[in-house]
Amino acid sequence: MATRREVFPLIAGAAGISAAPTSSAAAASHSEPELRRVSYQSARTGKQRDYFVYLPRGFAQQKQWPVMLFLHGDGERGDARGELDFVLTHGPVFEAWCQRRDLPFVIISPQLDKFSRGEIPYIKDRDASKLPRRLPTGTNPRPAYDVREPGHVACGQRPGRVAMERRPSSVCTILSQAR
Repeated sequence: MATRREVFPLIAGAAGISAAPTSSAAAASHSEPELRRVSYQSARTGKQRDYFVYLPRGFAQQKQWPVMLFLHGDGERGDARGELDFVLTHGPVFEAWCQRRDLPFVIISPQLDKFSRGEIPYIKDRDASKLPRRLPTGTNPRPAYDVREPGHVACGQRPGRVAMERRPSSVCTILSQAR
């Protein structure tokens, strides 16, 4: 579990990113969005770790921005170095960076360590070649979920996405009708 001592350096590090324009040319046009990888040393483990900071379009032209601290789901855990890109699988960093949506806030996205969960199939069997990337033009196709996976059923459909849950289909039917 992350402690305040571990989260505060992330926020402090992101707050240290300069929002001042570097030249008159930069001030004349809006800066493009950026996804930065920031390194720090964990006070708890002593290991080097990374996290993502998404800077929105026009970041250099504005002094103050709202900040979102995005905490990913269980399947995106990793070593916060070589596996950090799994944080791009879902959520606001995926939407802002990979899907090119102009979200009007800074996003800080750390990665939780695997701890003893690295042997769980949905973590152990991940395939880095299937991770979404920012394309030169256009956007990534939405992830397709295999509803035939044993023990999983489609539940809680939303536009462009189907949530997969390990629940009896009768429970999902009730949940779907309630939404």
